[in-house]
Amino acid sequence: MSKAVKTALVVVLVLVICAAMLVGAMWYLAGKADPVPVSPVTDHILGYMDEAPTYDGSVSTNNLQAVYLTGTQTIKEMFVSEGQRVEKGAALFRYDTTLTDIQIERQRLAVEQTQIALKEAREELAEIRKMRPYTPPPVTRPTTQPTTAPLESVDIMPYFICGTGTQANPYRYLWSEDIEFDETFLLGRMKEQTECYIAFEVREDDALAGDLLEIWGLHVTATEEEPIEPTETEPTEETEPTEETEPTEETEPTEETEPTEGTEPTEPKRTLSYRFFVPTQVEHVIRPTVPPTTQTEWVDTSSGYTAAEIAVMRQEKEKEIRDLDLSLRMEKLRYDTMRQEVGSAVVTAGISGTVVNLRDADSALQTGEPLMQISEGGSYYVTITLGEYELQKYKLGAVATISSWMNYGYSTYGSLVAVSEEPIQNGYYGYVSGNPDVSMYEATLLVPPEAKLQEGEWVGVSFNGDKQQSEGILYLENAYIRDENGRSYVYKRNAQGLLEKVYIQTGSIQWGYTAVLSGLTEEDYIAFPYGKDVKDGVPTYEDSQEEYYDDYM
Repeated sequence: MSKAVKTALVVVLVLVICAAMLVGAMWYLAGKADPVPVSPVTDHILGYMDEAPTYDGSVSTNNLQAVYLTGTQTIKEMFVSEGQRVEKGAALFRYDTTLTDIQIERQRLAVEQTQIALKEAREELAEIRKMRPYTPPPVTRPTTQPTTAPLESVDIMPYFICGTGTQANPYRYLWSEDIEFDETFLLGRMKEQTECYIAFEVREDDALAGDLLEIWGLHVTATEEEPIEPTETEPTEETEPTEETEPTEETEPTEETEPTEGTEPTEPKRTLSYRFFVPTQVEHVIRPTVPPTTQTEWVDTSSGYTAAEIAVMRQEKEKEIRDLDLSLRMEKLRYDTMRQEVGSAVVTAGISGTVVNLRDADSALQTGEPLMQISEGGSYYVTITLGEYELQKYKLGAVATISSWMNYGYSTYGSLVAVSEEPIQNGYYGYVSGNPDVSMYEATLLVPPEAKLQEGEWVGVSFNGDKQQSEGILYLENAYIRDENGRSYVYKRNAQGLLEKVYIQTGSIQWGYTAVLSGLTEEDYIAFPYGKDVKDGVPTYEDSQEEYYDDYM
């Protein structure tokens, strides 16, 4: 074998080895993933229910108009009769209303109050979802040394701390309750001043670094009494000599009278007056600390509630939100109806058709039925929103019970006739489903024209045959369930602490939660099933999933 051939073989071998190493490195890096957070199943369940899921729907019509009277309307003049053909916009009847501006304003306030209550409930739910379940402390709880050093008392009391005697910076004395208080102390502090401010502080263990137990202040003012001036005797006035009489040498002048001894001046006397004031509190010395040991005290950072208690709180708050949302829609519908009633005294035909089922006004009010209908062979329709999981369960033709909110206790039947091919914007329903990534579809139910429904009202929809006894069945948030070829699965932590893809059997869906019939228990920990690192065999760590909820609120 020639030298050139040998060289070529060596080069090829080196290239093969390098390629194998590169492929191995890429395979290793591709398989390596960061740990994935998992949280208890109990953090994401609704609870146990035995009622069929109920969906909220709005009523619309097609080639049908039902005209209702309210208790505040009195018919003044009727313009149509049974069987009469009318065109769209034609006047049907005129009425008088007893509604007042005060009633309408009260209804507007009711709408605003319900909106505020709904907003507060949603904020409270966000806080509940952030709660961490209580976990018991370790079996052995390490202790720590005291974090502060012992206090050092001063030697002499009272102890002057600082200050210049002004109101802004009074003299400060460390004081004790057993020190006798007298004016001698004040006079000694006043010296030549006419006023000064003094703050007295009582501190723990008579130490500058001790906790302040009591503080008070005195504003001292000194006044001086006028001293008594000494008195002197005026000398006798000397006689001046006259011009005629010249003094002789023998004549001695009259001796000048010496002044008498006067009263000695007295020392000025100082009188003190004072009033109390409240001095500002000042920390003079920071209490020294002792470096902590390496051991730390166990601190409970949880909410104090168990996972089961948090799940119940979340379930109750979600139900409250649902009820408030329904109430808000009803209050808005009443408000719009009242404003429309006050704004117009004539009811007109909304479509072209024939007047049918014309009833007496009093009987229509008593029975809750429409005063009349304008029909062109139409019917009622109820529109609801279904998630992608529900579409697998409800097929066209499924029969449902329609319950009226406005006419309490009244129910009728409808059948599922259409489902939108394209998903709609999630909006409110994305919030209640618990996951904006879940696709929502618009479904339509057909309701017979003789039903006592009103266009624009809201109703509850429950599919017949959907009720099941679900004791012992947990309802898991839809956000944690994924679908693969018609099979549902979750990612949960296995006995080795690694993430594992597990298929589950699911049942009915209610309010954004799906019944899990098998494959999952309350003791399991699950992961949010989206992200590049979520796959079989990835390490896990326990963590709250609150960050996912923050995006949905």
